[in-house]
Amino acid sequence: METLPDMIQDEIRDAEKYARCALEYKEKDPEMAQMFYDLSLEEKEHMEKLFKMEKEKIEHMQAMFNG
Repeated sequence: METLPDMIQDEIRDAEKYARCALEYKEKDPEMAQMFYDLSLEEKEHMEKLFKMEKEKIEHMQAMFNG
């Protein structure tokens, strides 16, 4: 099973991939470029949700440690 940091990295890679595709299609197919751009934003949102979960997990562990 993947860890949250692994999943975050996957979302970042996917967002970057879609952003590169958006730039590649910007001139030759603006509609396709927009679709890739939108996908990159969705991946960014996924990454932010996962990051928040990881941050909450760490804060919980710190609270337990500090006690």
